[in-house]
Amino acid sequence: MKLYNTLTRSIEELKPLEDDMVRMYSCGPTVYDHAHIGNLSAYVFADTLRRAISLSIPRIEHVMNYTDVDDKTIRRSREEYAKEEPQRALRLLTDKYITVFNNDMQRVGNDIGAVTFVRATDPATIE
Repeated sequence: MKLYNTLTRSIEELKPLEDDMVRMYSCGPTVYDHAHIGNLSAYVFADTLRRAISLSIPRIEHVMNYTDVDDKTIRRSREEYAKEEPQRALRLLTDKYITVFNNDMQRVGNDIGAVTFVRATDPATIE
């Protein structure tokens, strides 16, 4: 498989850094509202790319993040959960929209079981 390498600005053969495994990272949503079809198209592309790579490379690890803290998530959590303590309000909001996002991903046919999702606020993500 050949892909465009933005670093070298050329088309190159995909060569795993390890013999039989590719690691793939793709940006995920900021979880404060519903995704629209324009947002979902990026995730459909990532899913399609992962599936295509897996046809020729036996193992692929795909990680996608949820951006669960930023100005939009904080603002929306204060609006929707005004009576809650700020950290709890943020968690309630982001949990809600993570569930919505995962359901939308499945509805468009993405294999979310093949993706490891991480939150931007997870300590392991921060390290």
